[in-house]
Order: sequence, then structure tokens, then C-alpha cells
Amino acid sequence: MLGARVFEKHVTLNRAWKGTDHSFALEPEGMRKFVRDIKRVSHMLNLNIDEDIGNEPVFKKLGKSLVAKKNIDIGSKISLDDLSGRIFFEQGVPVREAYFFLGKKAIKDIKKGDKISYHHFKTE
Repeated sequence: MLGARVFEKHVTLNRAWKGTDHSFALEPEGMRKFVRDIKRVSHMLNLNIDEDIGNEPVFKKLGKSLVAKKNIDIGSKISLDDLSGRIFFEQGVPVREAYFFLGKKAIKDIKKGDKISYHHFKTE
């Protein structure tokens, strides 16, 4: 788990359904337990998820930063459709923090392709 920021797991409503993914996917209750267990491990190890692990500083230099997928007008509430990621040599807000901005109102106009910054939004 050290260094992992994203876990991919397939979810289905019925593992008996035909298809390539259903047989090894989790049903909703299994997914709930999967998430619970991941949180428990993090808590048991007393991990600080904000500290750098291994070679992470390299990825900060060349990581994906949030950008505006389209023009965002002042006062607009942000949704995932407004955000995208782009590789930059100087890191902006990491893509993994996109959910922080959901539902926030823009306090200035943001042009398509501009890096997203915390000072673009009203925090409540």
C-alpha cells in the first residue's frame, strides 16, 4: 500500500452475470468492505498520506496538474466536466485533488487550459 494513491477495482451488481469482468468484480457490499479495509490499514499504519514516498518528488516535477477543460465564468460552480489534467514541468494542483474543487464557486474567470489554483475559488 505504500505509495498507492489510487486503487482500481471492478464493481458489479451480480457476479453471476455473463461477461469478462463480473466473475472477479466486487458486489456493492464487497466494495464497501474493500474501502473500509483500506481505510483501516492506513489508520493502523498511522500513515501521513501527505508525505513524499520513495521517488515521488520526481513525479511532482512531471506530474499531471489540474487545468480548466473549458472557460469557467466567475460565480460558476465547479463539476468534474470543468476539469482536466495536463503534464507540466512545474507542478500545479495535482489531479488527485480534483474533488476538493467540486461544488466550489469560481471567484474569477478561468480560461480554457489555464492551471487551476486554490485562489480561483471561494472556500466555505
